[in-house]
Amino acid sequence: MKSTERKPEKVYRYMPVHRLWQVLATKRLYFMRNSKWDDPFEGFLVKRYCKIAGKDFVLLNTNKFFLCCCRFEERDHLWRNYTPNKDGVLVKLNIDGLLALQGPIKCHPIRYPKKHEIKKMLDRIDGGEFPEDQILSLFFIKRYAFDPEKEIRFLLENSTIKDDTYGVKIEPNGIIENVLFDPRMDHDTYEYHRKFIQDRFGIANISHSTLYDPERSFGPGKGLQRHVTKSSTRR
Repeated sequence: MKSTERKPEKVYRYMPVHRLWQVLATKRLYFMRNSKWDDPFEGFLVKRYCKIAGKDFVLLNTNKFFLCCCRFEERDHLWRNYTPNKDGVLVKLNIDGLLALQGPIKCHPIRYPKKHEIKKMLDRIDGGEFPEDQILSLFFIKRYAFDPEKEIRFLLENSTIKDDTYGVKIEPNGIIENVLFDPRMDHDTYEYHRKFIQDRFGIANISHSTLYDPERSFGPGKGLQRHVTKSSTRR
């Protein structure tokens, strides 16, 4: 992260609940190569730079592993995008704890330039005018259409890792601050997962999102409360 950028106070990661179980059971947080993502724009600018500058993209890219998070506590479109099977969790992570893990690990907010801005960037790359010491910044650029994600990426660089994913050792209670379950998950399923995670792994701060449940979000109206009280008194 550049010195002019403020470190976010909170970061969140969406994942299916079985992935959370894996993190808790193995006590590892998993970083992944960007080659495993399905966004065709991913790596496009870096590959273009390497082609123009005569650099080896594979060599430049092979030691980089990423963990993608967001800076929003909860958004409807992110639930639907990242946990389409309605079995997800939103995990709040301790950013200072993350940055203190082995590596060292660095965080970089994603930039979302508009199309004309990307074209200007490509013109600089094609003209050999893009500074070599800014290559790393090209790994943290997405198109403007993805701006609502407000993504932040954690980068781990390690040239000795051969697999596509790498689990960094963690103490879950020191990294995971709380767990929010998918608002579309039925209550009984949520209760099963909550009890299992609390009993087996000792994670205390677990809740069920009220995003689609206005009664749980705001409670009954005062008039309704008075009506219920009077009715119960007459019995």
